[in-house]
Amino acid sequence: MIASDQMKGQDPMSGAISFIVKVYFDIPKSWPKWKKEVAEHEGVAHTSRPDADNILKASSDALNGVVFCDDSQIYLCVVKKKYSTKPRVEISVIESEVIHSKTKKRSQ
Repeated sequence: MIASDQMKGQDPMSGAISFIVKVYFDIPKSWPKWKKEVAEHEGVAHTSRPDADNILKASSDALNGVVFCDDSQIYLCVVKKKYSTKPRVEISVIESEVIHSKTKKRSQ
Protein backbone atom coordinates (compact mmCIF):
# COMPACT_ATOMS: atom_id res chain seq x y z
CA MET A 1 0.00 0.00 0.00
CA ILE A 2 2.86 2.38 0.80
CA ALA A 3 4.47 1.67 -2.58
CA SER A 4 1.20 2.40 -4.38
CA ASP A 5 0.89 5.67 -2.49
CA GLN A 6 4.46 6.62 -3.39
CA MET A 7 3.82 5.94 -7.08
CA LYS A 8 1.02 8.58 -7.04
CA GLY A 9 -0.80 7.02 -9.98
CA GLN A 10 2.29 6.61 -12.16
CA ASP A 11 2.69 3.50 -14.27
CA PRO A 12 5.25 0.95 -13.06
CA MET A 13 8.83 1.49 -14.28
CA SER A 14 9.59 -0.50 -17.41
CA GLY A 15 13.36 -0.11 -17.82
CA ALA A 16 16.32 -1.68 -16.09
CA ILE A 17 16.35 -0.86 -12.37
CA SER A 18 18.63 -0.81 -9.36
CA PHE A 19 16.96 -2.22 -6.25
CA ILE A 20 18.32 -1.27 -2.83
CA VAL A 21 16.87 -2.73 0.37
CA LYS A 22 18.02 -1.65 3.83
CA VAL A 23 16.53 -3.58 6.73
CA TYR A 24 16.98 -2.21 10.23
CA PHE A 25 16.60 -4.83 12.96
CA ASP A 26 16.01 -4.11 16.62
CA ILE A 27 19.17 -4.15 18.75
CA PRO A 28 18.94 -7.07 21.20
CA LYS A 29 18.18 -5.91 24.73
CA SER A 30 20.54 -8.56 26.11
CA TRP A 31 23.59 -6.92 24.52
CA PRO A 32 25.90 -4.85 26.72
CA LYS A 33 25.71 -1.07 26.42
CA TRP A 34 29.01 -0.76 24.49
CA LYS A 35 27.82 -3.24 21.83
CA LYS A 36 24.45 -1.49 21.48
CA GLU A 37 26.26 1.81 20.88
CA VAL A 38 28.53 0.25 18.25
CA ALA A 39 25.53 -1.41 16.57
CA GLU A 40 23.66 1.90 16.39
CA HIS A 41 26.53 3.31 14.33
CA GLU A 42 26.54 0.35 11.91
CA GLY A 43 29.56 -1.24 13.53
CA VAL A 44 27.96 -4.67 14.07
CA ALA A 45 26.89 -6.75 11.07
CA HIS A 46 23.47 -8.42 11.26
CA THR A 47 24.50 -11.88 10.13
CA SER A 48 21.63 -13.96 11.45
CA ARG A 49 18.32 -14.86 9.82
CA PRO A 50 16.49 -13.81 7.78
CA ASP A 51 18.88 -14.34 4.90
CA ALA A 52 19.53 -11.42 2.55
CA ASP A 53 18.31 -13.38 -0.48
CA ASN A 54 14.98 -14.07 1.23
CA ILE A 55 14.61 -10.38 2.08
CA LEU A 56 15.35 -9.49 -1.55
CA LYS A 57 12.81 -11.99 -2.87
CA ALA A 58 10.02 -10.87 -0.52
CA SER A 59 10.70 -7.19 -1.22
CA SER A 60 10.88 -7.52 -4.99
CA ASP A 61 7.77 -9.72 -5.12
CA ALA A 62 5.85 -7.14 -3.07
CA LEU A 63 6.69 -4.34 -5.51
CA ASN A 64 6.25 -6.41 -8.68
CA GLY A 65 3.58 -4.80 -10.85
CA VAL A 66 3.37 -1.78 -8.54
CA VAL A 67 6.71 0.03 -8.77
CA PHE A 68 8.17 -1.95 -11.69
CA CYS A 69 6.58 -4.23 -14.26
CA ASP A 70 8.54 -7.36 -13.37
CA ASP A 71 11.40 -8.20 -11.03
CA SER A 72 13.37 -9.50 -14.02
CA GLN A 73 14.12 -5.80 -14.67
CA ILE A 74 16.45 -5.72 -11.64
CA TYR A 75 20.01 -5.58 -12.93
CA LEU A 76 21.64 -4.33 -9.72
CA CYS A 77 20.53 -5.20 -6.21
CA VAL A 78 21.84 -4.45 -2.76
CA VAL A 79 20.54 -5.80 0.54
CA LYS A 80 21.98 -4.35 3.71
CA LYS A 81 20.99 -5.70 7.13
CA LYS A 82 21.61 -3.27 9.98
CA TYR A 83 20.74 -2.77 13.62
CA SER A 84 18.84 0.26 14.87
CA THR A 85 16.76 1.55 17.74
CA LYS A 86 14.09 2.20 15.07
CA PRO A 87 13.42 -1.09 13.20
CA ARG A 88 12.20 -0.51 9.66
CA VAL A 89 12.65 -1.37 5.99
CA GLU A 90 13.79 1.22 3.44
CA ILE A 91 13.59 0.41 -0.27
CA SER A 92 14.94 2.48 -3.15
CA VAL A 93 14.13 1.68 -6.76
CA ILE A 94 16.08 3.63 -9.36
CA GLU A 95 15.35 3.38 -13.06
CA SER A 96 18.70 3.13 -14.77
CA GLU A 97 19.97 4.86 -17.84
CA VAL A 98 21.47 1.63 -19.18
CA ILE A 99 19.70 0.11 -22.16
CA HIS A 100 17.17 -2.55 -21.24
CA SER A 101 18.01 -5.86 -22.98
CA LYS A 102 14.58 -5.94 -24.63
CA THR A 103 15.03 -2.51 -26.22
CA LYS A 104 14.78 -2.63 -30.00
CA LYS A 105 16.83 -0.41 -32.30
CA ARG A 106 14.80 2.52 -33.56
CA SER A 107 14.36 2.70 -37.30
CA GLN A 108 15.89 5.74 -39.03
